Amino acid sequence: MAKRQSPFRVECAQCGATDLFMPGSLTAGWTPVHAQAEAKGWSGLRARPLCPLCTASANRSATSPTTKPPACAARPAMTQENTMGTNPAGSKAETAQVREPSLAETATIFKKLDEVFERGRYLDRWSDRKVGEALNLPWALVAKVREQLLGPLKEDPAITALRSEVEQLEEMVLEVKEKLRVMSAAA
Repeated sequence: MAKRQSPFRVECAQCGATDLFMPGSLTAGWTPVHAQAEAKGWSGLRARPLCPLCTASANRSATSPTTKPPACAARPAMTQENTMGTNPAGSKAETAQVREPSLAETATIFKKLDEVFERGRYLDRWSDRKVGEALNLPWALVAKVREQLLGPLKEDPAITALRSEVEQLEEMVLEVKEKLRVMSAAA
């Protein structure tokens, strides 16, 4: 497997919001980092980077006589729903907010993904949840970093839902086995 480059981090000069971009490779649809950032709505990358919300705020204030504070204060909360697209039923991450990962966490997640993720798919029985468990990090955080660095999963949503259902059933089997063990020990 070819060695991947480190992610490039861009920080908004006005509000401090950050975003990560992958340089890519010349053989796999290479897109310059600044082109990726501009496509997401970032501006002023060479001198004073502004996130999409601050860029929109600056554009509005340039056309209107009154100046408003940056729109970053109204930035929507990042939830599992808008980081993965699909959510296992009954998951605690459905309502939990996903915090921004530290640079060390991003590097750790990226290193693990380099081992278990290839061409938009997880290898073997790996998933966002399994990577999170292996690294002792929230799986929603893993999903967020994977989406930012490597893009969305390239798998049929029906298969993704079935995998999630299988994981839940495996957890239920483990719970039943534990109850059976406890009941056997008590008898």
